[in-house]
Amino acid sequence: MRSVKRRLRRHFGATAHRVAVRAHFAWYWLPLAAFFALLLGYGAAYMQFSGSQLRGMHQKIANVDARNQVVQFKLVQAERQLQVERAAQMNLSRELERVQTETMRLKEDIAFYQNIFNERKGLREIRLHTFKVNKALGNSDYDYHILIMQAGNHDKVTDGNLTLTLYGIPVGEVQPQPVAIQGSANLKQDLSFKYYQQVDGKFSLPVDVKPAYLLLEFVEKGTGRTNISEKVEIPAQ
Repeated sequence: MRSVKRRLRRHFGATAHRVAVRAHFAWYWLPLAAFFALLLGYGAAYMQFSGSQLRGMHQKIANVDARNQVVQFKLVQAERQLQVERAAQMNLSRELERVQTETMRLKEDIAFYQNIFNERKGLREIRLHTFKVNKALGNSDYDYHILIMQAGNHDKVTDGNLTLTLYGIPVGEVQPQPVAIQGSANLKQDLSFKYYQQVDGKFSLPVDVKPAYLLLEFVEKGTGRTNISEKVEIPAQ
């Protein structure tokens, strides 16, 4: 027991050795450490704040992209709808044009038959109802359509001669000149009809000749005079 007391006095008594407690770092390092700690805290807070802002910007960009996709989808739908409406309008215009053309043709047919059966006693007349020249599929090919009618009294058959003369403007010339048609100076055809006569045909224009017009002449036999003389312009090639 005495040995234990002796040991305690030796370590904790007045005669015990003094021990100096010193800090691990010198005092002048403490402000620098505090500054670095403050800097690290500020950096962490700034990174957190910047990260939240960056996430917010990414979210805004995503929202803008989503709205852009919706707008683009609506724009595509509107363009498709506009194309459909334009196609429907074009179809409607073509149908309206076809109906108008058909209506005009029917009106012409009605007028044609009215003129045929509008008989007046003692009066008989040869008329040209239709004379058209249309461009055909070939570059220098044309179609012609002729309809001659007998109006008034139909007591006898009409006999006559139909002559077609083609006129064109050769290279270096100014005035139209007769042009050979199907190897002849003109086309002649004998007609014999009652009420009406339809004549259709084709002709070709030389490549070095500009189109001018097609002249039609009809002379009824026994009259000695030209009953019909009409020309129609030839469409440009």
